[in-house]
Amino acid sequence: MFASLPLSDLAARARARALYSGARDHRDVAALLEPYGYDADDYEHGLDLVEDLDDHAADQMREYAEQYAATAKASAALAAVEVLYARHRRLARLRHRRDSAGYRALALAGRIPDSDAGLVAAAGTFYRALTDDPALGDGIRGLTPAAVADGRARVETARVAMDTQARETGEAQIATRLRDDTVARLRAHAAELAGTAKEALADAPQLREALGLMERGS
Repeated sequence: MFASLPLSDLAARARARALYSGARDHRDVAALLEPYGYDADDYEHGLDLVEDLDDHAADQMREYAEQYAATAKASAALAAVEVLYARHRRLARLRHRRDSAGYRALALAGRIPDSDAGLVAAAGTFYRALTDDPALGDGIRGLTPAAVADGRARVETARVAMDTQARETGEAQIATRLRDDTVARLRAHAAELAGTAKEALADAPQLREALGLMERGS
C-alpha cells in the first residue's frame, strides 16, 4: 500500500500517521511487532517523517504559488517593454536610415529578438543610447525625453521581474526536491512497517484494521 501511495497527498499522509500512531499507542500491536525489532523510537521516527512531509509539502505549494506570481509579473513586464520598444523602434527607423550612424547606434538592424533576455538587452541598448546621446532622438516623432525615461524604466522593471522569476523558480525546484526526498523516505519506512505488520498481525485482523491496513491491497 505505502510503496505506491502518493504520500504528498493529505489523505495518504493521514494513513501513514494512523499506521505509526496505531503501532505506538496500541499495546497489543506493539507487543506483536516487538519481536521484529520495532519499538517506540521507530514509530516516533515515522511520525517525524510525516510531520516533515507536511512541512515540505506546504513549503512546496507556497514556493510554486510564488513562482507562478513571479512568472505572471515577469510576463506583464516583458509585454510592456515589447509594446513600447517596438513602437519606438519603428519610429526611429523612419528617422535613421539603414547604414547611418544613428541606425547603428540604436541597433535598428534585424528584428526584435524572440527571447525574453534578448528583448530586454535590445531595448536596454536602444534606450541607453538615446539617454547617452539625446541627439539620436531628434526628429523622431513621439520619442521625447519622457518617453525614453519610460522605456528605460520598463526595461529595468522587466529585468528585476525576470531575476525574481528565476529566483522563485529555483526555490520552487529546491522545495520540490526536499518534498520528494521526504516522500521517498516515508514511503520506504511506512511500506516496511506495513509489510511487517501484515505478517506479525496475520491472525489479528482487528489489529490490522487499527493500523489502517485493509484485508486486501495492504
